[in-house]
Amino acid sequence: MTVTLQDGANDPVEDVVCDLANQASLTISPETGNINLTVADLASCLGTADALNVSQVFLIPQSSTTAGDQIRVIWASVGPDGYTCAPSASSTLPGWSNVSFAQTQGPFDYTVPAATAQGNYTVGVSCSDGQEIVAGQAASIFVNEQDPGDPPTINSLTVNGSSSATSIQPGDTLAVAWTTSNAQTCQGSGDFPNWAGTKAVSGNQQITTLSTLGEGSYTVRLQCTNDAGSSQLVTRTVSVNAAAPTECSGRALLGQGTLSNWARKTTGSNSCLWSNPPENQLVQTADCRNFGDVWPAVWPGGGNVSRNLFVAGTRPEFIAMQFNSGNIPAGQSGSIGLESPQFAGATAAFKMWSISRCPGDFNKDLIDAEMGPGCIRRDSFTFLESFDWGGEAFRTSTSRCALEPNTTYYLNLIWTQDVAGTPPQDITQHPACAEFGRCGTNALMSGTYTP
Repeated sequence: MTVTLQDGANDPVEDVVCDLANQASLTISPETGNINLTVADLASCLGTADALNVSQVFLIPQSSTTAGDQIRVIWASVGPDGYTCAPSASSTLPGWSNVSFAQTQGPFDYTVPAATAQGNYTVGVSCSDGQEIVAGQAASIFVNEQDPGDPPTINSLTVNGSSSATSIQPGDTLAVAWTTSNAQTCQGSGDFPNWAGTKAVSGNQQITTLSTLGEGSYTVRLQCTNDAGSSQLVTRTVSVNAAAPTECSGRALLGQGTLSNWARKTTGSNSCLWSNPPENQLVQTADCRNFGDVWPAVWPGGGNVSRNLFVAGTRPEFIAMQFNSGNIPAGQSGSIGLESPQFAGATAAFKMWSISRCPGDFNKDLIDAEMGPGCIRRDSFTFLESFDWGGEAFRTSTSRCALEPNTTYYLNLIWTQDVAGTPPQDITQHPACAEFGRCGTNALMSGTYTP
């Protein structure tokens, strides 16, 4: 009985015909399904025992594979005692020429490098008697590029536990935590000090800020890559606010401590001022931490001067403008009149005002005790209700905030459905701000005196 060893291709390479051995010549492995053939005399198939010869090289899979996958190389050889076989130096499949093996016949399993470019390659085997006689054969295979899969995803990026924005004071510690999927490398960027640089694909970092860290708005950014591309660039905003006056320590203030999810409007891209016509854009030069940087004069602003004030809807934001009451007469009165917003797509909504000695202060009980009952209020009937102020003579007024002379105050403003007296930790930004992108109002100062 004979068996013909075929390469399975319609090419000019001749098939090999060998005599089968008399005993157990053909077996089938029940585990793999491989068919094993035992020939009576391999030398009679490939030549003589004294002549060096190599059979056709067979590959499994036969015609094509994918980078990163394994192929099986099968061959047989005969020759004089002591001959050896090795990958052919002329082989073009990356890495195959560098493989070392001691066997003189296959199978030999080889993993195609994952970085192999798509194309047709040769896999060759050559045998040598160590002198001058060399015999070899080769087969070709087409390699498809490895599917890189999906680009990485940044699952979460939080700053002090917030996935939107946060506020801190100079000297506070910033805790940045992040997780990703399918990332190989990650890079931190942005202008927050000591954040930029190479990052682990998931992790956390504690950043201790200096007490000299300047006030303003900073960014923490993260982007990751893999063979398929890059993730989206994820950005978190960090507002650095001046420390509250010492008399405000221990008080729940928006933008500080456990309420750092609220971001104070500052300057630059975080300004609270939208230009009046004919312009229609953010006024980045206005520093919303100071009344005189928003209005064209110190408190009370020169009279009959309006400003378009707003907060963004992407995160809880508040306005806290510092001013000094100056030489306010006891019987002086004034107000901040309002109009429906006609700018930047801002929506009108209920507002809560306060004047306090502390920034971001909406603690009604404490404000009432310090300043009288008229210094904190939310709109009662419409979003166009003015906020009234005056001198010391209005200390007991429930509708007008009484100011002492030559005292530093903060004019605080938020958009919310919550009523005055709601604990600060329970106050939420008006949902319309997120729905429409921003909340705003045109604010008109009236009532003047020489400060």
